[in-house]
Amino acid sequence: MIINISDAWRLAVVPHNVFLKALLIKGIQELNAKSYGSPIRQLLVGFLIANFKTILSSSPGPLPSAIEAFHMVFPGPITRAIACELLKEIFDYDAFSKKPMTAPAINGWHAYQLCALCPYKFCPYCQFAPIDTKPPLKVGAKSYRPDLDHYYSQSRYPFLALTLGNFIPSCKKCNGPQMKGAVDFSTTPHLHPLSDEEVISFSLVPLASGVNNHIDYLALEMPPEKYVLKLRVRGGQAKAVSSIHTFQLYDRYRVFVGDAYYLARTMRGHQSRAAMLDESFSALNILQRDSLGFDPKGDSYKNSYLGKLKIDIARNYGLPLV
Repeated sequence: MIINISDAWRLAVVPHNVFLKALLIKGIQELNAKSYGSPIRQLLVGFLIANFKTILSSSPGPLPSAIEAFHMVFPGPITRAIACELLKEIFDYDAFSKKPMTAPAINGWHAYQLCALCPYKFCPYCQFAPIDTKPPLKVGAKSYRPDLDHYYSQSRYPFLALTLGNFIPSCKKCNGPQMKGAVDFSTTPHLHPLSDEEVISFSLVPLASGVNNHIDYLALEMPPEKYVLKLRVRGGQAKAVSSIHTFQLYDRYRVFVGDAYYLARTMRGHQSRAAMLDESFSALNILQRDSLGFDPKGDSYKNSYLGKLKIDIARNYGLPLV
């Protein structure tokens, strides 16, 4: 995880909970109607009632307690597998995620409508792949949306398959077999984009461990191929290390060394150039955002291509951002 997107679903909480609450109530009623002589259905009814609010949660915080409760109620692999199949009928993610093919379905609540309300445009796991959405406006119209990663596996925990606090809008590569794949985040914790702080930062360092001329290195006088991007983890958090490994961030960011290098050179001399130009051309207002491509104040970097990388480099090689 590169950026925190804790407010990603703030506009979707109400419509999604209306949708999910109706499914949950209907599912409990149907299980209860068939529960006579079926201990597993009886246990499921109790589990869903006890974890009703958690399943509706837009925050990831309560979800581990529901996972723990699920393992306690269904400790054996056979009963758990049966319970999972019954839960998949209630929490049908496939139906929710498909592109709607009829006019009533288009106007209903589905994954395209949900993703369209997300204000973030780049994958929080890598922060360079777009995750914008174009919902279908009519039957047959072309559309697209990001993947919805289930932080906690929907196959292992199908009762969280439609839980808002378990949805991470992400790019197909990060959510695919080359990256996350079948990694179980419940047993190997990773940084959670909806709750964890941004503890991964970027810096430029010399390629070789022994640089003959440190002045040239610090002055950025060596060619860009003599530098590499280093990912630093504040506090050495195990979750951050797991995220860097799973999403192969070291390797994937290697191609951006040149971008970081030239931005560093630009930011290094920004203030002096701006002062010089202001003296000669007072009408010109040379701002740091002109070099960065976004306003350095606040969280604007989160919605900019490589925004976290850029703002870290700017802070390393420029004066404090103002």
